[in-house]
Amino acid sequence: MASGTGDRAGRAGRRNNRQDWVNVALALWLFLSPWILGFGGSVRTPAFATLDGGIPAVAAADAAWNAWVAGGVVFMLALTAAARLRLWQEWLILLIALWIFAAPWVVGFAGLNAAAFDHWIVGGLIFLGAASLLRRAGALGG
Repeated sequence: MASGTGDRAGRAGRRNNRQDWVNVALALWLFLSPWILGFGGSVRTPAFATLDGGIPAVAAADAAWNAWVAGGVVFMLALTAAARLRLWQEWLILLIALWIFAAPWVVGFAGLNAAAFDHWIVGGLIFLGAASLLRRAGALGG
């Protein structure tokens, strides 16, 4: 037996799930971005090495791993949410988007411009997509 909120979420997902497909594309970009933007190439660099500008190479490795893991998880969640929306999927995507946005500061790669801006922009956009769908479903009020 479905609750009223679940019914609204199901209707919102069938009526308009382009936010999930946008999140699929953003997650795929995040996953590929270490190679495309060039901050994933130093994953095997010794921990004591530094990049141009004195940034530790380990920061680039951490940024790359964060992009690969978070991108993969959001990709799978958004793909399953596009097929059949459940509120827990969108809430989880919302929380992961917050992590993606905060990761440059928390993990310590905010000084690595390509990786940091990639995470800030993609995290913010994924957050907005998930929040938009949750709002349509009536789970965010308003």
